[in-house]
Amino acid sequence: MDIQIITSIGEDRLQSSKSFGIMLNKILSEIKMLHWFVQDYNLHVIYGNLYDEVSDLFDELQEEIIGTSRFQGGLIPNFQENIAIKPWDSPEFYGDDETIIEAFNSLTKTITGILTSMEFESYIKELKSGIINTRDAILTQINKAEYLANMK
Repeated sequence: MDIQIITSIGEDRLQSSKSFGIMLNKILSEIKMLHWFVQDYNLHVIYGNLYDEVSDLFDELQEEIIGTSRFQGGLIPNFQENIAIKPWDSPEFYGDDETIIEAFNSLTKTITGILTSMEFESYIKELKSGIINTRDAILTQINKAEYLANMK
């Protein structure tokens, strides 16, 4: 999945943070769907734990972004990402853990790519905030889930 960065010069600060929040919600939604539909119990637990952990961390990240946008004037890059929510109502998804694992790997690659991009890195280095710590905590949870899922 390619990540396309759109320059946010002249863009309303609140709108850019809303776009980022929408993207985080799409990612979180897909993690929950992976958790619900995977048949392997160990993967079910791994994806469920990841959802629980990143849900709180995404909330913290988004609140930090909104706060810095309002008070420090930071403008988060607008990550125009086509995060394809899988067609969960299609018959091939039920009972196909291989497809779910592929979706998980693609999703983690996407969020890791966004959070480690030069644009995001530049954004957080300009601000006085805890965003870098929250970002690192998210990446830690993703790396942990990937490690555990690949131990199978």
